[in-house]
Amino acid sequence: MGRDGTWPVPFTSSACAAVGAGLTIGSLLAHRALNRVKPLTLIFYSFLGYSAGVFLLTRSAVLTLAMLVCLLVGAVDAFGFTTYEYLRQSVVPAAYRGRVFAVMDAVVLLPMPLGYLFVGYFADRTGIVSLGVWK
Repeated sequence: MGRDGTWPVPFTSSACAAVGAGLTIGSLLAHRALNRVKPLTLIFYSFLGYSAGVFLLTRSAVLTLAMLVCLLVGAVDAFGFTTYEYLRQSVVPAAYRGRVFAVMDAVVLLPMPLGYLFVGYFADRTGIVSLGVWK
């Protein structure tokens, strides 16, 4: 980490690459976890693991530790997302899948711009420039 509290670009790229590697590993291993753990339990624990990983990532200033956390966050995210998609496709009848998926994706994706506006407004009002160790 630099003196100004930010990571140089190659380090940030390395952390992002670690997330991608974790996503790949988690996607390949998710089917094995589904044979041992109930799908909703796996999704719940993946959300908890992802949240813990993001918290740890905001506290880590050492690149190797941050890359390890990113690898684990990617794997945990893949477990949860793969299981979620599996459940969606197995529960929803084939005749309704297109409509159900479109509505669910719209419900998830449409509020995102509102969140960006809210966070920008909140940051302007409170003077927050950055969250975590990055500026």
